[in-house]
Parts: sequence; structure tokens; C-alpha cells
Amino acid sequence: MGAQVAKAGDRAWPHPFPCRIHDGANPDLMVMTLGEVQTPLAQGVFDPAKDEVRLGDGRVLRNYYRDSLGVRYFRPIDKSHFPLPPSGWCSWYFYYQEISADEVLRNARWMAYQLKDYGAQIVQIDDGWQGRGHGLGDNRDWTTIDKRFSEGMDVLASRIRRLGLTPGLWLAPHGQSNPEVVKAHPGAFLLKPDGSSASDTWEGKYLVDPSTAAGHAYLRELFQRLVGWGYDYFKIDGQPIVIQEYRTKSQFFGNPGGDPDEMYRKTLRTIRSAIGEDRYLLGCWGIPLPGVGIMNGSRTGGDVVLGWDGFLVALNTTMRWYFLHNVAWYNDPDVMLVREPLTLNQARVWASLQGLTGQALLASARLPDLGPERVEILRRVYPATDIRPLDLFPNHRPKRIWDLKVSHLGRRYDVVGCFNFDEEKRDGVLLRWQELGLPDDRPVHVFDFWNDEYLGAFDNGMFVPLDPTSCRVLTLMPAEPR
Repeated sequence: MGAQVAKAGDRAWPHPFPCRIHDGANPDLMVMTLGEVQTPLAQGVFDPAKDEVRLGDGRVLRNYYRDSLGVRYFRPIDKSHFPLPPSGWCSWYFYYQEISADEVLRNARWMAYQLKDYGAQIVQIDDGWQGRGHGLGDNRDWTTIDKRFSEGMDVLASRIRRLGLTPGLWLAPHGQSNPEVVKAHPGAFLLKPDGSSASDTWEGKYLVDPSTAAGHAYLRELFQRLVGWGYDYFKIDGQPIVIQEYRTKSQFFGNPGGDPDEMYRKTLRTIRSAIGEDRYLLGCWGIPLPGVGIMNGSRTGGDVVLGWDGFLVALNTTMRWYFLHNVAWYNDPDVMLVREPLTLNQARVWASLQGLTGQALLASARLPDLGPERVEILRRVYPATDIRPLDLFPNHRPKRIWDLKVSHLGRRYDVVGCFNFDEEKRDGVLLRWQELGLPDDRPVHVFDFWNDEYLGAFDNGMFVPLDPTSCRVLTLMPAEPR
């Protein structure tokens, strides 16, 4: 799914593309595309430059993302600097706050030799590099560095770069936990008249004031320092908290009266001006929709956990928000986990979610500890590709048939994922070629992606049996007309 289709499309973006705005004959079907796809399943054409859907029956839906989907600041994703979503590694879901420079480099070196040729590029250091406090808003002092990074964050970034990889960094930049830093930046944070914090949350014991020049100067200086260290990818966390705090604490703005969401966007523009257009800005976590048009991408849900429940977090946020991906920004459903205790089938399900949707693709593990079967899973889905949804609407339940329609390198075919998300019951799905928009007047050749097996040619459709928490990924290619 991954390395074979790594290039972005050749057509200049933004350009119109086929779409659906509601389910078709099979409500269990989700459809996405790679390349210049034409399909009878399309209900119309979406023009992202105009934010307009033209339906096949002649109706025109203007301001579709803004008004119908509630994306107030919609504009097409800018793909000029990042034509594909990011692919790589994140430290958080193995090390959490116990990460160290040595472990970052151990994983980076392994990735450089084992996964870089497959498109893995980002080495993202998550929470734990700061030198004071231990989470829950207490370790938001970005002026300190933990003793586990004693040589400095700049030295670490340089070593990652020498491996041909891109260093990335996590932080919750709107927050601050050190009162001495707050005192050193008068007017930069939201304070009550008595000088105490007006916003004490997970984001930090103090929150940047988006209405003052001092607040913006603080953010600018912070990110200029991080850029100076050599980082090119920034995961900025807690953004929905920041948005909500600005909406409910605007009375504490140094210069009150502005629209809180506009104030928030101004902080993002300040960050963007400090890091430039060539560095990746990822919003996190939840769904900070006011960041559309400024962020390159965003997490779209909560944190995953190791286990099937963690996969369901990624699944549900994919169902709910996939219509944003590669249209408004690059979606990040959180990291892909493939290590034990996940079974091999469950690891393949998680990888199939990533490979079929083309969303941001970061693994999280102690990479050198992965067995060969798990490494092979990673190699088969890296890198994230230029896939986007045909379905421009939210889904509120998991769908079991995912049809990736491919028009690439002069070939046209479908890659269909068939899923059983139940933890106990065997199940199956019936694929009908007509419901997939395939011709039903000829047999369709079927190849099993994960099992490397040609299954034969089938007329009209086929039944796909599925064990609990498993999937089958099938390449479908209609036979030549008789």
C-alpha cells in the first residue's frame, strides 16, 4: 500500500475531484481515492478552491465545508511545502516521559537503516525533554532541558539530521508552568487583577495572552529558539483546551474585545512566522478546527493506548473526521502501534487503517525490539501517500468495507479493506462488484495483500470471511472485456 504509491499526484492542487456527500447503496462502504479517479459511485464534484460541490443532478452546494460541515475557516490545504503527509516515529507511546537522548538516537539509527528507504523520515521527540515538573500542566517550562538530554537539544537534532532524518519536537507552547518565566514576560500571560493565573489547566499553570504584543513576542522568541536548535517539525499539544480557555476567559485579555477564535489564530500565525513555511506544524489533540488554514495537519482524536481499545480510538476519529484529510489539512489519527500484545492480525488491522486512508503515519515503539513480522508490516505501509476521501461527510459508526480506488502509473485498480472489529465473533462481508462501482459483466481478479496470495477471478462479487479483530486487504482488478 505504501512504497508503491509514494508520489503526490501530478495535477496542480487545488483542483476539483469526485465526491460523495452521503452514503450510497451500501451504508457499510467508505471510499477514498489516489490519483485521477473516475467512478460511478461519485455523486458530484468538489472544487476546493471555491468550496463548492456540483452534484450530478445539477444542484450546487456553495461554501460546503464552511456551512455544511462547520469548518469556519476552510481553505484548501497548502501542499506546496509538504506534498505528502508526514511519516516516521514518535517517542510517546513507548517511553512516555522517560525518554532520553540515547533512546531517541537508538531508534533514529535503526529507522535510518531499516525504514528510511521505505519513506520514514520524522523523528519526533515527545513530552519528557523538559527539565522541570512531571506532567499535567506542571512541566510546561520550555526554558529547561532534562538531564537525560545533557548534551543539549541542538546536539541531538544535529545527530538526527546526520542520519538523513528530520528532527521533530513536542510542546504545549501556549502554556507555561514556571512563575519566574511569567514574571520575566510581563503582559504575556492571562492574569487576574491580583496577579494570580487566570487559566490553570493541562496546558499549563499559565496561558499566553493572545491579545497582547508581549504574548506574541513570547511565542515568537520560543519558536525561534526551537528552530535555532534545528527542529523542523512541531507538535503543539492541548490546542482545544487553548481555544476553549480563550472563549471562556476573554475577560482577562490584556486587550479585550476581539473574537477569541481570531485571537487564537493570531497566535498560530505568530508561530508560523517564527518557524517559516518549510517547517511542519501539527495541532494536537482532539480537533482544533480554528487551526485550519494555518496548521499543516492535526491530530483528530484523543491519545491511543496499546491494545484493541487504542485502535478503536484511531478508528472512530477516522470515521468522524476523515473528510478533512488532504483537503483542509493532513489528518493524524495518532500513531500506529504494531507491537505485542497486539496479535499479528490486530497489528495488520491498524496498519491497514493507515495504509488505506493515507493519513499521517508515525509508529511508536522501541523500534529495534520489533520482530521481523512486525517490521515487515511497517515496511508495507510506509510512507503516507496522496490519498484523499471520496466521501466528504462524517461517519458516526465504523464501516467494514473501505475501497481505495487507484489511478496511478497508468494503472487502475481497487484496494479494498474488509474489517471485523468485533473482539469475539467471527464475521464476514459480502463484496458486490456493482456496489464498488466495478463492472459486473466480467470477472474480477483478486489478490490478497497481507497473505501474498492470488485468490482467483470472481463473477459479480465474493464473500470474505473474517476472524475477530482482523482484516483482509484485497487488490481487485477487472478482467479485460471479452
